[in-house]
Amino acid sequence: MFLCCISGEELGKCFISLSASVNRLVGRFNEKRYKQGFRTHREKTSSLNFLEDLFVSTTDLPIEPSKIEANTETTERVKLASLYCDFYGTEAHAPSDLIDERLARGALALAKTRVKHFNERVRPKFDYALKIAPEDIIKFQDEFLKSVGVEMEDDAEGDA
Repeated sequence: MFLCCISGEELGKCFISLSASVNRLVGRFNEKRYKQGFRTHREKTSSLNFLEDLFVSTTDLPIEPSKIEANTETTERVKLASLYCDFYGTEAHAPSDLIDERLARGALALAKTRVKHFNERVRPKFDYALKIAPEDIIKFQDEFLKSVGVEMEDDAEGDA
């Protein structure tokens, strides 16, 4: 189960890096922010959850940040519960007390599906984005972020 959660973080890292590549093309790359997101478990998991809502989910926009945060929190708790003994309530539990074979099989199926969706739905969009004019990317980014309720902040500080 832990490894499946970590594989999701690695996909989140891919999303963060692909976004950084596009942002670098258009002069909106913030190296400090990129490195922080790349190294933060919660940020990687949150990026993956955002990616899934955006490219995979059948739910209509706007994307709900509270839903992404709740899913991220759940994933982080499951990841830690599958790796460490801890107290849940008043008693200590081993990972095997909480994560059974059925849950582990489900997590593995989800990890495989995520890789498939990433390759089929996400990567081609970034391949395309790297081929279009930077001014068109800026316009698209601004319109898209506005449509999902995210305001652009000035990320010029810390650019490389």
